[in-house]
Amino acid sequence: MLVHLINHSAENLGGAQKVLKLIYDDNEEHSKIISFDYIKDKSRQRRSNYLFATLAFFSDLIRKHSNTFIIHHLIFLIPFIFMRNTNSIFICHNIFPSKNFIFKHLTHLKIIAVSSEVKDYLHAVNPKLNITVIPNGVSVNEAENFKRDDNGIFKIGFIGRLAKEKGIYLLLEAFKTFIADNKHINTELHIVGSGELDPQQLENVTLSEISNKITFHGYSDAPFTLLKHVDLLVVPSQFEGFGLVYYEALERGHMVLASNLPVFRKKTDDLGVDFFIQNDATDLAHKMANCRDKQDLWITAGS
Repeated sequence: MLVHLINHSAENLGGAQKVLKLIYDDNEEHSKIISFDYIKDKSRQRRSNYLFATLAFFSDLIRKHSNTFIIHHLIFLIPFIFMRNTNSIFICHNIFPSKNFIFKHLTHLKIIAVSSEVKDYLHAVNPKLNITVIPNGVSVNEAENFKRDDNGIFKIGFIGRLAKEKGIYLLLEAFKTFIADNKHINTELHIVGSGELDPQQLENVTLSEISNKITFHGYSDAPFTLLKHVDLLVVPSQFEGFGLVYYEALERGHMVLASNLPVFRKKTDDLGVDFFIQNDATDLAHKMANCRDKQDLWITAGS
């Protein structure tokens, strides 16, 4: 039995949940999900919480020694510091600079990193870690490819979980600066995603005079279809293990502006790719203007 351990398993929460769903769907007869929102196996799905998930986890850990545990979240790593004779694999979907002390105690654990950057980061924490790199895949869908809507409006888009580490506050601050510095540009900001930050809470961050230029679309199963005509996709993450939205946007022909993270720097020779200084809203606003100015040249060059 493959037992997947994750904090929250709703697919709309992020890349880790999508990877979990793909693995589970391929092995549904021999798989189980334990999370804080629900527990699921081939027989049924039932609601869960922190206590129920913890009890279910330890029950499977103690009673069923043949289980293989696929760990998708750091919190479930804690028991494996002390339990060294179990079949367990940790899939490191992301890196969290302030939360990696636990890897100093897990040299016995098998780890899958979703990028070479994740492997390098974890080895910097503990060079003895047993890490295999299996790069996160990128889906292809030509029906979602960028198609310019030449209506005189410069449309900026964001796709991702509404969370501080994804840079959503930074983007809103930079967009206000971009509008103030480029009053002659007719522009809109389109935000697709859901998460721990409420759209109403985020709207309060923006100035009332520009709120009509920002649209919160909520979660979408097909975000690149929804934002097919967006001129610039911004990925302002504070840190990433892979950066799925970034590479999917490139695959679909979007002009992309991303934070200057190592995991994004694999593709730097494209006229439609630019970077801003991490966590610098002023530089982000400046680079937005640069992308707007060179868009016609990029389109003419064949993107």
